[in-house]
Amino acid sequence: MLLTLLTTIAGLTPLLFETSYQAQFLIPMATSLAFGLGFATLLVLLVIPSLLSMHESAHGRLQGRFGGSASLPTPPSAPAESG
Repeated sequence: MLLTLLTTIAGLTPLLFETSYQAQFLIPMATSLAFGLGFATLLVLLVIPSLLSMHESAHGRLQGRFGGSASLPTPPSAPAESG
């Protein structure tokens, strides 16, 4: 994911510094793409895992406080066949 981000931003960088008349229409698009990819990468690599970790630890604390078991219940075993 980081490699894709870096190569895309590296590919858009020359367009950001272009001074021709035609490029003036594309510079806002390149800027929004570069910053959007950077922001999305921060969300995916930092914010979402930390939110999931906080959710998991809160779930464990609530399970311990209210006496619930932390693991999933096991299904009943099938009766043994005779014969």
